[in-house]
Amino acid sequence: RLVALLARLRARDVSPDYTYYGIAVPWLQVKALRALQYFPAPTDARVQAALGGALRSAIEDAGTGAKNVNKSNALHAIALEAVSLALAGAGGEDPDLAACAVGLLGRCVGAGREPNLRYLGLEAMARLVGAPGVRPAVARHQDAVSASLRDPDTSVRRRALDLLFAMATPETGPGVVAELLAYLSPDGGGCDLAMREDVALRAAVLAERFAPDPAWYADSVLALVQAAGEDAPADLWRSAVQV
Repeated sequence: RLVALLARLRARDVSPDYTYYGIAVPWLQVKALRALQYFPAPTDARVQAALGGALRSAIEDAGTGAKNVNKSNALHAIALEAVSLALAGAGGEDPDLAACAVGLLGRCVGAGREPNLRYLGLEAMARLVGAPGVRPAVARHQDAVSASLRDPDTSVRRRALDLLFAMATPETGPGVVAELLAYLSPDGGGCDLAMREDVALRAAVLAERFAPDPAWYADSVLALVQAAGEDAPADLWRSAVQV
């Protein structure tokens, strides 16, 4: 019943009195998408196809770039709930849906005017990065995520740090460490005092996890101690000496 209701709303099969900037009852769409997250993924092929189509439609509509702020907020409210539902596999094994979701989140993070959108985009992307086969699509937005470390909003900066840490791989890990070292340095972007210890800890973990060779690790650890100063993890020196 919820999927049928959602499909009807996506088709705008409602009275004009129940539209908001041309969107059929956006608050009801959000509620339906939120409620569906409490159910297991549908097993009926017809229901699954209908739900997958509704999710794809909601995500694609948010990417059209509405100029009106109220309409944009309504579209993104629906789309972000659709992304959350898609993350649970509700739309089935649909790589196009996952790619569509990552594209929307990348636009939220990279060009979103609203801090709330940037925050929600980073949060959803952090959950999406663990999905099978999605990590390469998320990695394409690494520059936008790194730029979010210097966002005026503290909560956005923290989410960007979480996502950078989660998306690091053996190929990208050394680059992420270099980015965090630059962020910690006095000339590299002004890491605020409340985050310095956490940034230093994440950099130390990534350096140990993805070190291409011992020499690189030793150099990175010494650079990290120099950049972080008293905020460097206590075990960092012992680890460097051991190497």
